[in-house]
Amino acid sequence: MFLGRALALALVLGALGMPPSTVGAGPVRAAATPLPAYVIDAAFDPAARTITGTVEAHFINTSPAPIRDVALVLFPNRFAVPDSRIDDINRPFVYPRETFVAGGMTVAQVETRVAAPPPPKRAKGVPVPPAEPAWETVAAPRRDAIAGHPDTLLRITLPTPLAPGATATVRARFRTLFPERYGPFGSADGRFTAIDGWFPALPTLAADGTWDTAIPPRPAPVRGDLRAPTGFKVFVGETLGPEPPADRFSFDVPAGSPPTFFAAEDYAAHSRDVDQGIVAFAELPARRAFALWPAEAHHERVLDAVERIIKERPAGVPFTAKALLIVEAPLRLELTAQGGPHLVVVSDRLLRVHKLLREFHERELAKPSTRRSCGSRSPRASRQPTRRGWWKA
Repeated sequence: MFLGRALALALVLGALGMPPSTVGAGPVRAAATPLPAYVIDAAFDPAARTITGTVEAHFINTSPAPIRDVALVLFPNRFAVPDSRIDDINRPFVYPRETFVAGGMTVAQVETRVAAPPPPKRAKGVPVPPAEPAWETVAAPRRDAIAGHPDTLLRITLPTPLAPGATATVRARFRTLFPERYGPFGSADGRFTAIDGWFPALPTLAADGTWDTAIPPRPAPVRGDLRAPTGFKVFVGETLGPEPPADRFSFDVPAGSPPTFFAAEDYAAHSRDVDQGIVAFAELPARRAFALWPAEAHHERVLDAVERIIKERPAGVPFTAKALLIVEAPLRLELTAQGGPHLVVVSDRLLRVHKLLREFHERELAKPSTRRSCGSRSPRASRQPTRRGWWKA
């Protein structure tokens, strides 16, 4: 059975005694810049292919300059128009029905709130309780483009500039429409995937007080509540819900982990104890018969491969008692997708191949683990994960 919320604690080779904060963190920094924090209250409607709700983004002006506006990334609008790079060759691997079905994100009722300054002191040194800051409605947010994709950035002018070190909150109602699309963001045959980007989020705040969309932001903490049909199994980060008869569950994605979203009615749960650790596997059962290995169940092939990867790790590398979550998603142009320190995302086609191709698939399965656990990083791998694939997906 699934182990519920916060199940996965390491990647296949990520459970090697490394603290989670160091896994995939890139170069060591002298001091960490405070991250934004998100609070979400939303509902998932698979029939409409939507997530609708509110998001509050809390942030600090960490720059030495006043901030005059706030920006929100509306990533799903990347899929509002057909992709000119789709042709007759790759079309079956991008569009489930080989036709373009748009996605997008709309935002309404945008409000901002600036935290009150420190309260003045009375004569005897007793502080005056600060007044609760009021929400101010934004009249006309401006839309902009990221990487040439229209309406993927929303700019919100603040009533007054936000001073260095001051905090503010942006609250907005949003509606995300999943495109019918294979890959790291979309829906395919009633199965939903979002590696990130399913709610409006802040870009990176640059040193000059502007918002830099070229530098990917570090994964910030995200918590909240999600309503979903009881017949669906939904993962937000590493939290699984809802638990029938409830149709609502809470999630809490820590800083450093992407707020992934996976949902399907037919996720099947499997697990195995491996080297004093737990490997859990969320399988998307094949909807077409695969007769290449008729005598071996697919989940056994995957768990066998993971066990070999763990047991064949370099000599002297410890494997502490942790847990691992592997989630299948409808990927077609790739075998794996960006996961997190505690999550591996693989294609539902992984290892559903002839034995002659098995070694290649196993190498692809091992790659995300090796990069995070063994410290052997290329210059590219040592940087923060980029969103280049998002805008060119």
